[in-house]
Amino acid sequence: MPLCRNCGAQQPLEAKFCDECGSRMRETPLRVAYAGSSLSAAKTHPPTVPASLQGRVPETNPTCGSCGTTLEPDSAFCHHCGAPAGTSAAPAGEGATEVQSWIPLPELRLVVGQNQATVRFPRGKSELVLGRNDPMAGVFPDFDLTPFNGAMLGVSRRHARLSFEGGQLYIEDNASTNHTHVQDLQLAPHAPHPLNSGDEVRLGRLVLVIFIQPTR
Repeated sequence: MPLCRNCGAQQPLEAKFCDECGSRMRETPLRVAYAGSSLSAAKTHPPTVPASLQGRVPETNPTCGSCGTTLEPDSAFCHHCGAPAGTSAAPAGEGATEVQSWIPLPELRLVVGQNQATVRFPRGKSELVLGRNDPMAGVFPDFDLTPFNGAMLGVSRRHARLSFEGGQLYIEDNASTNHTHVQDLQLAPHAPHPLNSGDEVRLGRLVLVIFIQPTR
């Protein structure tokens, strides 16, 4: 059985993620040495399962709430999709805007003049705040625009909110002092507006272009 390169735990042959620590398994062929021979061969297919055992799944074994894969009783993570064990799929119509922590969201590339930065959504969240750090007031947005002259250009401490919902990126003005514009359109406060990759966004007088990077 393959071993997790991160924690050393044995995993099922078809495991894509470690069921102990959640790390992605590296796909390497199983080396098989043949008795009585000096040759070794790489076998990329799993060993044959006896007919008496095929299709037998213990009724007490839990299943992954994300992909439905049958798990070992002591699994902490799903070996197929990496989801934490014991997590149930959200009922239809509930938590539509909530993104599970193990589902990767696209990265964003923000271009400000000659500068650019990669922005990642916090783990387990589908939204982030753009603004300026203010330690005295205890305000720390997810992405600080102070290094881009945000204070001088009129960026509020919690100027705007980016969010993903249904595969669409949105931006919402947080009732900022100097407003938020998308492609020269001034946004009404607290009204989510869809963003496309390459759209120009203006926070106060700070102009940036947002590109949506494909999920890897």
